[in-house]
Amino acid sequence: MAEDYGWPADLPEPEILTRLVALNTQRHAEEQAGLIRWIRPEYQCPTAENEPEA
Repeated sequence: MAEDYGWPADLPEPEILTRLVALNTQRHAEEQAGLIRWIRPEYQCPTAENEPEA
């Protein structure tokens, strides 16, 4: 799972959880500002104006 986020594979579980909470906080702030990162925009919101950043 850590590799999916570009993190070292040998992170201890508490560090993974800490990083996931930080990432969730960041995504929440982005969504509050109007940036939505759709996983499948053509299905989830075909009329979305926000394109996910690479």
